[in-house]
Amino acid sequence: ITLLLSPIGVVVISPLFEKVPPPADAAVSALIVGWSPYYLGPAVYFASDNPAFIASVLAIGPWLTATPLRPLSATCWSAAAALIRQFYLWMAPIFVFEAARHRRWTLLLAAAVPVLLVGGLAVAWGGLTPPAYAVHQGAPGPGPILYFLATLGLWSVPLMPAFFAAAGNRRALLVIMPAVSAAALYLWPIGAGLDPSMWGGALRSFSKPFGILAGSPALFWIFVPLGAAALALWFGAAWARVQQRMLAALALWLATQTFNAFTLDKYYQPMTLFVVAMMSTQYTRYARTGRWVLLGLVLLASLLRLVVHGHRFTTTWGI
Repeated sequence: ITLLLSPIGVVVISPLFEKVPPPADAAVSALIVGWSPYYLGPAVYFASDNPAFIASVLAIGPWLTATPLRPLSATCWSAAAALIRQFYLWMAPIFVFEAARHRRWTLLLAAAVPVLLVGGLAVAWGGLTPPAYAVHQGAPGPGPILYFLATLGLWSVPLMPAFFAAAGNRRALLVIMPAVSAAALYLWPIGAGLDPSMWGGALRSFSKPFGILAGSPALFWIFVPLGAAALALWFGAAWARVQQRMLAALALWLATQTFNAFTLDKYYQPMTLFVVAMMSTQYTRYARTGRWVLLGLVLLASLLRLVVHGHRFTTTWGI
């Protein structure tokens, strides 16, 4: 089922990029997400990541591109996403905002129905996750935000020139935000994690040969400030409506991530690549080459991940 749904998800994502002016290389942008190691991975073994992600894109995709939301469709897809992964309740404020803004009160169903369904699950489970996965819950903290910045820092490098060209008043933020992120990393170290190559910690695996610095993998001291620099460039640009809405969705997504006790690439990478690709589409002249480079890097990373997991499976099972 996941293998069938995952390519459909790439097809679903593609039209979102086609609607962004000026015309973008929609297929390239969609494949950046589809070839993500942590999108491709759940497509070839049983996992709930991709169906929930696809449902969320179907739920808020029209809103991102300023297309009127259909209450029934938005309700069905947001409920499906939240039932598969309760974390996707982060979309509810979008529907509440749109309902109040346009006085289309039927849109409140897209927020209320998932909340009620997940509320029923929470009563049955005694929490927001099944008892077997309660270890993933944690008190809110900055760790997930720092891990997102690290993920963003690595994957946004090919598009940094495009973001720099798009940004206006950026000088102060380009100094302040990376400095604040480095201070936060010092105060709240990310830690090395357990067996990162097996449990979705590609960034930690990549950084492992360089050791630990002040409690965090050494390369994170580069990745995290780079991610903060990308955000600074985004904040300094006069974005079109679709990019502004993408940043609003990112803020809601990140706020909910702070409750996740596990910082692993699989929780951050597909969404981060989706945001990076979406943010690049306004400035095609500067971003086209960067998207092709990013696509190549994503494909290479996916091939390496499949090789690593293939070796582990064949070794473990004696094949």
